[in-house]
Amino acid sequence: MLGMGYGFITRPLVDKLPDAELPEARRQATSFFNTQPYFIPLTVGIVERGREENWDEAKLQGIKQNVMGPFGALGDAFFWATLKPLAAVAGLCAAFWLGAVWGIIVLLVIFNLFHLPVRLWGVYLGYNAFQNTPLQLEKFKPHTVITLMSILLGLLSGLILAGFLTRTLLEETSPIVSLSVIWGVIVAFVGNLSSMPIWLNWLMVLVGATMIGLCIPCVLPAF
Repeated sequence: MLGMGYGFITRPLVDKLPDAELPEARRQATSFFNTQPYFIPLTVGIVERGREENWDEAKLQGIKQNVMGPFGALGDAFFWATLKPLAAVAGLCAAFWLGAVWGIIVLLVIFNLFHLPVRLWGVYLGYNAFQNTPLQLEKFKPHTVITLMSILLGLLSGLILAGFLTRTLLEETSPIVSLSVIWGVIVAFVGNLSSMPIWLNWLMVLVGATMIGLCIPCVLPAF
């Protein structure tokens, strides 16, 4: 799965080993490995620090296997299930209210603001923290951040739902188009926030919809 990518990343480091150790090191570097892709640099930093500490290859492979599951679970929950839909919904909100170009800018800024530092800084964090890497990650309160981002995602989803309904009523936009977008947002929203209670998901949508719904009476006279 990600073994070839892991081997490619570590090739400059592995190639520095003595010739007698190269075949086995290369085989181990490209062995089965599967985690959240953005957390691979963290793993590389940890393993290479262990190599510098003269840990044998079996122990290094044990490190890879031990971090594979936790990093995959945390990374999937943060990047795939929370950050990606949040960036998409925020971009859709910006496109809806400000224009398509702003939608693209907002989406890229939000997503890159988080994943690029993790990918670029991950090797240094894993190398320096070494066996304390999980404790260092916990300092960033990832689960709290996921919860807050999920709530924000709910609010933005509510704004989109209410916004499309408003446009349908005021500008005679095709109901089929509006309902299709609304249904897509609902499916994506509910599917990506399974870690939160379903009543909290819909409460956030309701709050977001109410926020703009209260503005509709102020907007109607302008039309």
